[in-house]
Amino acid sequence: LIAAKNYGGPGTVIEGITEKDVETVENLGLFRSVAPSLARQVQVEYKDKVVFTQIFATPGKDYKESFADFAGDLETGRQIRDGDKYVVVIGHGVANDMFDKEIRVNNKIDINGRKFTVAGIIEETGNREEDNQIATTLEAAREILNEPESVDFITARIKEGQEIEEVAEKIKR
Repeated sequence: LIAAKNYGGPGTVIEGITEKDVETVENLGLFRSVAPSLARQVQVEYKDKVVFTQIFATPGKDYKESFADFAGDLETGRQIRDGDKYVVVIGHGVANDMFDKEIRVNNKIDINGRKFTVAGIIEETGNREEDNQIATTLEAAREILNEPESVDFITARIKEGQEIEEVAEKIKR
C-alpha cells in the first residue's frame, strides 16, 4: 500500500494522493499492478435496519490483483470483476451478524442511498474489522461518496525481482 504521510487508516479522509500520483507510480515501471483505492465509512441498510461500516473500493478490473493478499476466501458467490459497478462482496459479519436477517448472494443492500447487489460473501476470518467490511468498485464508491477524484491509498504489487526496500525509497522521492 502506498498512502499519504497523514493517512490514518480506513475511514480517515485525507488529502495528498491524486490520480496524478497513481499515474506517476504506474510510470515508474516497478509494479505489475497499480490501483487507486478508497476506504471510507458508509451507511448500510438492509430490511429496514441501518448500520455503519467500512467500504473498500478499487477499480473492478484491478480488484482480484489488488486485494488478492487482503481478502479472505469466498464462502459463496464470486469476486468483483471488470464491468461491475453496483456490486459488493461482503464480509461474513456483514452477511450474518450486522442485520436481523441473513444477507445472501444476489440480495440487495442499500449503501449511502444506492442499491447494490451482493455478488459474494467472504469466509469468516475471526478479525472483526475484516469480517465487517464491504468491497465494491471504485467507480461506484466515488459516486455514492460524492468523491469523483479521491484516492485514499494506492494498492501496488511490485514486479518479481524488485527489492521492496529499494522500491519504497523510490516512491518516497
